[in-house]
Amino acid sequence: MKAGLELKKILKKEKISARQLALRVGVDQPYLCKVLNDQIKPSCDWLERVLKPLGYEIEFNKKRKGVIKL
Repeated sequence: MKAGLELKKILKKEKISARQLALRVGVDQPYLCKVLNDQIKPSCDWLERVLKPLGYEIEFNKKRKGVIKL
């Protein structure tokens, strides 16, 4: 999973900028930008901290063999 790519999709869907998100959840903006650009991999705790105020959560799903995702 590319956390940055998924987080970018959420920001676009919620119409919120990286700066606004950083201010809203109290995270370091340069760190957030590195996550968004997939330069670093955040911890699950950090992701939960960022996603929860937006109404999102982390979910793990087992891949099934032979399933094509469209």
